[in-house]
Amino acid sequence: MNQAKGVIDLIAFIAVLGTGITLLLTGTQPESLAVLVISLTGLYQAYLRIAPQSGSKSDESD
Repeated sequence: MNQAKGVIDLIAFIAVLGTGITLLLTGTQPESLAVLVISLTGLYQAYLRIAPQSGSKSDESD
């Protein structure tokens, strides 16, 4: 099952990378692309159920 998840992650990575390259080549402003990337990162973290990282090490006691 981990291998199937890895394949899905690879497909998602390639799709997002291709979308970013396409948007840059079609003249999308880099600032707009940055907002899109930050949003997609949040969605991907929610998909993986990764908690946001904080700067302190004291939160790792869970």
